[in-house]
Amino acid sequence: MRESSKIASRLIRLDWGNVQISKVLAGVFPEPSAGSIALWGPWAFCFGIAFWFAPHSEPAIWLVPFALALSSIAVLWVGFQRRSSAKLFFCLAMICAMFLGMGRAEWRGYNKAAQVMPSGARSWVVTGKLNKIDREIGHRARYLIRVQKIEGINPEQLPKYVRVGGFSGDAKIGSVVRFLARLEPPRQAVVPGGFSFSRNAWFQQIGGTGFTLGHLEVLVEPKINSNALRLFKLRYDLSAAIRNRMPGQSGALAAALITGDRSAIKEETSVAFREAGLGHLLAISGLHMSLVGGLAFFIASLLFSMIPAIGARMDARKPAAIIGLIVSFSYLMISGATAPTQRAFIMLGLIFLAVLLGRRALSIRTISMAALLVAILSPEYVVSPGFQMSFAASLALIAFYQRARPMLLINTQKAANSSVIFSGLRKGTAFLLGVLLTSLIAGIATAPFASWHFHKIAVYSLLGNLLAMPVFTILVMPFLFIGVCLMPLGLEGVFFDVTSIGLHSILQTSKYTADLPGAIWAIGSVSSLSLLLESMALIMVCIAWERLKYVGLVLVLVSMMVRTSHVQPNVWLDQKGGVILPQTGQGAMPIVFGKPNKFALRLFFEAVGMPDAANIKIQKSENAQCDANGCTYNLGSKLISIRSFGEDVETDCQFADLIVVPGSLSMRQLVACENVQIMTLSKDTGAMVYLQENQWVTKYPKSDRIWDRAARKPR
Repeated sequence: MRESSKIASRLIRLDWGNVQISKVLAGVFPEPSAGSIALWGPWAFCFGIAFWFAPHSEPAIWLVPFALALSSIAVLWVGFQRRSSAKLFFCLAMICAMFLGMGRAEWRGYNKAAQVMPSGARSWVVTGKLNKIDREIGHRARYLIRVQKIEGINPEQLPKYVRVGGFSGDAKIGSVVRFLARLEPPRQAVVPGGFSFSRNAWFQQIGGTGFTLGHLEVLVEPKINSNALRLFKLRYDLSAAIRNRMPGQSGALAAALITGDRSAIKEETSVAFREAGLGHLLAISGLHMSLVGGLAFFIASLLFSMIPAIGARMDARKPAAIIGLIVSFSYLMISGATAPTQRAFIMLGLIFLAVLLGRRALSIRTISMAALLVAILSPEYVVSPGFQMSFAASLALIAFYQRARPMLLINTQKAANSSVIFSGLRKGTAFLLGVLLTSLIAGIATAPFASWHFHKIAVYSLLGNLLAMPVFTILVMPFLFIGVCLMPLGLEGVFFDVTSIGLHSILQTSKYTADLPGAIWAIGSVSSLSLLLESMALIMVCIAWERLKYVGLVLVLVSMMVRTSHVQPNVWLDQKGGVILPQTGQGAMPIVFGKPNKFALRLFFEAVGMPDAANIKIQKSENAQCDANGCTYNLGSKLISIRSFGEDVETDCQFADLIVVPGSLSMRQLVACENVQIMTLSKDTGAMVYLQENQWVTKYPKSDRIWDRAARKPR
């Protein structure tokens, strides 16, 4: 028993010191070593959440609790053994943490269960309360409705929310409205391994999406009777006020930086920011939170130090830390409390807490605890690009600057001992070098996640950040924050003017950088195994023992092999058409047949690493022959038949290797075509077909998770 206590103490590093509060907390939450459970456990918890989301079929509901119980028993049994191994205890604890993450994700998934609209797109008369307005562009807007009644659906089968596009200005937040809309359940992924709209909607309890057929009819004028509605209205009104004060894209960008509302940002502006490597400026995260909270802390420290009653009796930074915490929490609420913002607030809150307790602020422990708290509160965020890229960048930056800290301290001392001119030059050079290093490290750390989620990497992101970040840090955020604070007094004018100049400069920088040749490196979708290996490698390189860091480099090499082994599909199908990707030697231009959905088509081209690929209709292809019944296309040694109708398909079955038909075939036709691969547009929507070793292999985007089953339930 005594030996097991030593093992647990060595792993968790508990060391109660004096009864002073800072020393007590230092004993309970010490600076962990690379092998401690407090350091690795949060990441194992996050991996467990990701593993629960990964399968295409729903795990048995008893499986995760059973595995968690077994792993917990194993941890307790090993922990109380006299001669147990510390390494074995550590490994079992990590397995237990992983199953804890899976259990939390499963609990959250079933706890968020809500009704979903019947399958298929139909017109419905909906009555409900307007809870949110976003994406207000021109005369169109997107509304989130808390459903009260849908004609033709029983009350117990009503979805909690529906999201519809409609005419802007029809109603205000809090109004009870009635409208006719074409609704359908949230869609599954468009391509295998793509973004699941149904899963995203499930955790927001949105049971239907679509568009209105006409205007919203206001039945009851706005009545704000909940804190959530008050917050939505505050964010909406503040965004509108900022855009009115700063017209054009500068105002749209400013509103996005304060409230997170990016609806007024034009598509070309968003594309320019992404392709210049400045997309992170549009998503409120650690940079924005630290600038706002840090500025509030600095101003409060200055003011408190000037008050003799406070400055002479205590460290002015401690009450200033409380002010910084309050301002940061307010910014969190106003900005929408997304996953990156939550992470930033938790980290900044821990920093302010460290200031209050006189402890070290930034460490690997800080980012680990922030990841754990966000994952516990909202497990679905773990599989989102915002969570992954935000924490990847933060983890890499903290790990790097902790190692570089001695060198930075030496340079700081040299600058202090230099003359004013040389000291200024050193500080300016250090600032630019810091921007460059920060962009480089964050870019490397987030590249695997950006390529996996968005299928592209900004080549000139270093240049874009080097030009834009000084303006953003010195001009935009400080002046915008002060201007927003002064809006109730009507004194925001000059501050918003400076902000507008800075944002216009950044916008021009983004356009210049995005227009450079080869600004985007397109990357096709790859196996999720590569992302898993790269995530493990990042964590090992940042927080593992020295020898284990080399294992992380090996994982990166294995991941590169996995990425290069990925093959492109030959055929992709949509509801009313599809794409054929020619083989090498047949020309690189994709062949489009039928009338595939434009949005789905764009997602497919991004998934195969061809976002800007020019395409031609199958009727104009040299390798195709078309008539009134459809077209045939020679894909190497294989012949593909694209049928416009299902009749007389038996003739094509005599010579074609793959036949695409719009609808289901009769039993007689299926028997006649039993030796031919038949693909149906209405049934096989989203499928990708591969020609591997002279055989057709099909991958489907459809899954059988709880968020997909709900739409298939009979009504």
